[in-house]
Amino acid sequence: MRRRAAGRSHCVLSRGGVKLTRSGLRLRSWMVACTAALHIALTSPASADDQDVAADTLFDKGVAHYNLGEYQKAIEAFREAYRLVREPLFLFNLGQAHRKAGNCMEALDMYQAFLREATGPENRDKAEQFASDLKPCAEEQRRAGALAEAAERAKQDAQRNSPSAQPSLSAGAQPRRERHDNGQWLRWSGLTAGVVGGAAAALGGYYWRQSAEQNTWADGCLADPGLCDWSLAETRARDAQGQSANRRAWGFSLGGAALVVGGAGLYLLGRSKVEWTLVPNVEGATLAVRGRM
Repeated sequence: MRRRAAGRSHCVLSRGGVKLTRSGLRLRSWMVACTAALHIALTSPASADDQDVAADTLFDKGVAHYNLGEYQKAIEAFREAYRLVREPLFLFNLGQAHRKAGNCMEALDMYQAFLREATGPENRDKAEQFASDLKPCAEEQRRAGALAEAAERAKQDAQRNSPSAQPSLSAGAQPRRERHDNGQWLRWSGLTAGVVGGAAAALGGYYWRQSAEQNTWADGCLADPGLCDWSLAETRARDAQGQSANRRAWGFSLGGAALVVGGAGLYLLGRSKVEWTLVPNVEGATLAVRGRM
């Protein structure tokens, strides 16, 4: 680790150091150039020199910390010095301090930055060797950092999702429960259909009885044709009445049964109730719907 050297160029005028030529042109040209250089040097701000002085002071502090094993303080001093004077040697010094501190990734970055910025051969071989030696360690630290970051994210996710992390519900944010009974009209419809179906079934039973009586009379006519005179209008009317009773018996019975079954279904459906619960949570709210008979 070497201290930076700030080089300065001066234009010096000496009493006997100038020879006049026969034409005097060479003398006049030299005097004009020196005068212009002196004017620029005297009128330019001293900020560059101030930055050099500050950088030298930081360099000395960094070296002192480095020699004492205070590598983090040395890193801070060399970093501030490089911000003032962008000299590649400070990058090399930063690489050295990071390497000593065990910061393989940072040290490798500083050596590589030095190799990009440095134009001369000084310390280049050392920086290349240090960078090559640090690559396995830097890669291992990168992997360890990625694993630690992933573990930290998983830990934070687990803490956010844990029951203890759920915010306490205030009185205004308690779970909201409501019950809806929209089946009253279904129950009334089911009862009405059941009553009408029962009446239809009873009427069907009445017509079944009539149909049975007519069937008994018709069976007797078939067994003894002399009992029934089919030429008479009364006989034919009685036969037609029996057929009509049979049709009505089937119609009212089937219709009544359908109304009873449908009414029972409507009534049961009307007895069902829907209960929904809205529970606030961290991500918003959860809606739970439950139905019962």
